[in-house]
Amino acid sequence: MREARRHGARHTAATALPILRVPDRTAVGLMVRSTPPTKKQGTDEIRRDLAQQLTALLRNDD
Repeated sequence: MREARRHGARHTAATALPILRVPDRTAVGLMVRSTPPTKKQGTDEIRRDLAQQLTALLRNDD
């Protein structure tokens, strides 16, 4: 994936997180570029759930 596309995807996600009512602290934690291994375990499930919500939002699914 080109760096420009990845960067655009980060901006899209950062814009969509408030729309999905993700708490600010959670959003910041998800948007950091590196995650310590101890925190990664807890965020994987959150990231998957938010990815599904973001996909539905972008597809305009109800």
